[in-house]
Amino acid sequence: MGAHMRNNHIKNTLARTIKHARNLANNRQGVAAIEFGMVAPFVALFMIGAINLFDGYQGAQSYQNAGTTLVDLVTRHETTFGDAERDNIFATAKALLGEYGASGDFEICITSIANIFDTANDSTLTIAWSKSNVEGGEMSAADIANYDIPNIPEGASVILVELSGSYEPYISTANLGSYNYSRYFIRRPRFLDSIPYGN
Repeated sequence: MGAHMRNNHIKNTLARTIKHARNLANNRQGVAAIEFGMVAPFVALFMIGAINLFDGYQGAQSYQNAGTTLVDLVTRHETTFGDAERDNIFATAKALLGEYGASGDFEICITSIANIFDTANDSTLTIAWSKSNVEGGEMSAADIANYDIPNIPEGASVILVELSGSYEPYISTANLGSYNYSRYFIRRPRFLDSIPYGN
């Protein structure tokens, strides 16, 4: 008798378990909740990645637009470019870049590269002057080879403005952390062969 009762108890327990499993399988709300729980982390990661990529693209565009504006401002000088003008360009760069230029490693360098008249009649380029917002960040003659400088006739010059810095989005992930930007812009002076520098 005891064995018979145990078998009935097992059958009843098994029947109840099967019934609960069927009810759970037929309950679409439960399935939807499980599916959402499985998909939600991937959706969240995708959204974070999309936001980071868009933020990074916005930063790249800001550097591009700022550099184009800054080199245009410098090349429009018709007289001596001095410390006051340099500081104004540095301040303008920070204002144009906003949060993308707020990092502690942001650098801007303004350089006049010239092909001076000489008896050798060669195309050797020299640094007329170079100014940076970071001590030691000025450009040297050895650095010229690192840039794609257009042909400069003797007695003429170009202005090179270089911007660099890093930016970390508000929401970052292991794969999409900080962005490092580095852009340079070259243009000939508009009104002078060479823009002089003086205090």
